[in-house]
Formats: sequence, structure tokens, C-alpha cells
Amino acid sequence: MPNWTKTLIKYHAWAHPSGEYELVLGTPSSDSDLIKTEEKLGIEFPKEFRDLYLSHNSFGFTDSNNKLTWSFLPLNQLPAFIEKVRSWFNEEQPALADRFFPFFDWHDGGGLGYLLSESGKIEKSLYDFHPEQLSESSECGPTKLIMPDCRSIKKFLTP
Repeated sequence: MPNWTKTLIKYHAWAHPSGEYELVLGTPSSDSDLIKTEEKLGIEFPKEFRDLYLSHNSFGFTDSNNKLTWSFLPLNQLPAFIEKVRSWFNEEQPALADRFFPFFDWHDGGGLGYLLSESGKIEKSLYDFHPEQLSESSECGPTKLIMPDCRSIKKFLTP
């Protein structure tokens, strides 16, 4: 299992090299909290996701005004975040929206997360959505609305 604390510290240093934001690591989640979230969302999280959240139930940063901003959302905030991101394209692509489970907040209305195949299995990549992709999607179709990003959380967090 990766050392998630070390990985998150390195990622934060890379993403915020100026040092103006302070890293905030959530406390570990419990297995029962993960199971409750899975049941509520209708998804079984992969081992990597579970391992990360058993180490840190979220991570984010605070600014100079001590305002907390989560990047990986706490489990209890995931359902509302998923609905918020899906709402951008739910009317145009409801079947696609229902299969997207973002857990990383890009802070632009979009997110990064899992996409279920039409048969209900998690695709082998993380998928990315940004609201600006909506203007491009009408010409490109649903496969361009949510784009594959990288194969794992660990690779995503490794600069």
C-alpha cells in the first residue's frame, strides 16, 4: 500500500510551490463509513480509493485567511459534490451523468473520478470533467464530455 501521507505532501508541494496554501489532511475514515457511502452512491470503490480514504478521509488546503478548500472531498460530502458536477450535463447526457462518480474537485465546477461502463463496472482509468468541455461536447459527442485522465489515483498524485 502506498504511503498516502507522503504522496499527498509531495503532491501539495508540487501543486502549490509558492507555499501560500497550507496542506490539510483529513482524519482516517472507517471501513463502515466507506461501506455506507458505497451503498448510498451505488458503487463499490476500488482498493486504491479505499486505501487512500482509510488513511485520509479527504485532503485540501487553507489559504492565508484560513479558508478551507477540499480537493479530495470527505466521504460525507461526496454525494452532494457528485450531484453538483453531474448537474452540468445531466439534461444532455443523463445516462453518462449517472455513471460518473467524481471525488476530486477542480474548483471550476468540474471533477475527476470514476466512470462506470454501461455494464456497471468501473473503467480502468480516472475520468475528468470541466464545465468548459460542454461547449465542445455538442460536436464531439459524449465520449469527449468526460475524458480519461490517468490510470490511478497514485499516478494522478505523482507529479
